[in-house]
Amino acid sequence: MGMIPRSQLPLSLELPKGEVDAALFVTAANETAMAYLAQWQDWPAPYHSFNIYGPAGCGKSQMGAFLAERTKALIIDSLAEFERSLFEDWDVIVLDGVSAEGDWSGDALFHFCNYLSETGKYALFLSEIPISQLGFSLADVRSRLRAIPSQEIHLPDDALLRALFESYFHERQCAVSEAVLDYIVARCDRSYEAVAQLVSAIDRESLAAKQAITIPLVRAVFEQKDRMSE
Repeated sequence: MGMIPRSQLPLSLELPKGEVDAALFVTAANETAMAYLAQWQDWPAPYHSFNIYGPAGCGKSQMGAFLAERTKALIIDSLAEFERSLFEDWDVIVLDGVSAEGDWSGDALFHFCNYLSETGKYALFLSEIPISQLGFSLADVRSRLRAIPSQEIHLPDDALLRALFESYFHERQCAVSEAVLDYIVARCDRSYEAVAQLVSAIDRESLAAKQAITIPLVRAVFEQKDRMSE
């Protein structure tokens, strides 16, 4: 599958550059994957599915939630057994955290893929590695997962990190200067979870010290975080 020009995105899911919702932004780090989400109705037969994969904290779950909100999709985080009745009322299903371990059964995924082919329903698979590389012992499920196109997303880039920090600080009604944002983005861990945790820690420190959010205050939060990780 090639890159979908932004001008061709359907109006119902057209993606603005910048904020999509409170927890998801479109930047170079995820724009290609978001374009594929926008054209979910064109995902190819026979399984009408797509796989977004990347490391923990890269924003896969946020993208799944974005699709689910706009398509009224069902989100599941396990599939130990296939039960047809679970999916009857849904046209789109998001499978979050798919792996060959835990509560994901190769046999259940085999029957699920057959169900997608039979019914023409749609599915988004979210995983840390391509689902085509998951080590299921059942050859039939491996062949079906290999037939599903995929797109990698990476940990947030600087533009995405900055947008996230601005959004989370705004939600907490925290005033933060450009210089402070520059300082934070240059030093923080690159994941959605890390951003949320850091904003919370900085806000708590600001309230406890009854001080504005400045570089010295943020530096103290980073130093405290480093001491706790030792």
